[in-house]
Amino acid sequence: MKENTSEVVQLLDRIDQEYQAAQWALKGLAYGTARHDFINERLVNLQALHEQIIEQVGPDAAPQLIARAYSS
Repeated sequence: MKENTSEVVQLLDRIDQEYQAAQWALKGLAYGTARHDFINERLVNLQALHEQIIEQVGPDAAPQLIARAYSS
């Protein structure tokens, strides 16, 4: 397991930002105008970020960190 704490924090921040963007597109101020491809791109980005977190902290620690990013 290799771990660069500052990189992990940055990845978790990016997860939070992507998730918030998707949520806003679904039900925020952009409700009704969001396009499928915008939301799909957010989900693809989230998957890539999840994979990067797993590479940084390992498959055992990653789920807890990712879950915290979604609940903050």
